[in-house]
Amino acid sequence: GDTCADPYVISNGETVPVDLSQQIFSVTDEGLTDCGGGGSESKAFFFQYTPLFASSEIIITACSGADSDIHVYSGCGPDTCIAYADYNYAQLPQCDGNYQASLILDLDGMQQGVPFIFVADHYSGSEASFSVYIEENENFVPGDTCADPYVISNGE
Repeated sequence: GDTCADPYVISNGETVPVDLSQQIFSVTDEGLTDCGGGGSESKAFFFQYTPLFASSEIIITACSGADSDIHVYSGCGPDTCIAYADYNYAQLPQCDGNYQASLILDLDGMQQGVPFIFVADHYSGSEASFSVYIEENENFVPGDTCADPYVISNGE
């Protein structure tokens, strides 16, 4: 397939409704490895995200009811898995119950401005619907705050 080569480009802070019954290909149809090691052949929704910061934490969720999975890849191809979630690993209250997936990526090892692929699908192959959300927060390195202080004026 070519869905991985033409993913939905998601922005920081964006929520996207996903209906797997409208998708054509699964992760393996697209030549990608199932990052969870399983063989669930659910149809999948492919996303691309480009990190905004050199050092950041990225939260990805696939919540609102379904038994969802999140696969994270460095690119389109086999053996490119970076991370996987089939549970609420970020411990977010909106993802409690039904094995809704959430994860936190610490991107110290990834490059700012270099896109990666992530995929949302259903653990047991169902054509489920859920919402996917992404949020990136910059990690502040010790020493940065002192180098960029707020300049206060007399009488302020």
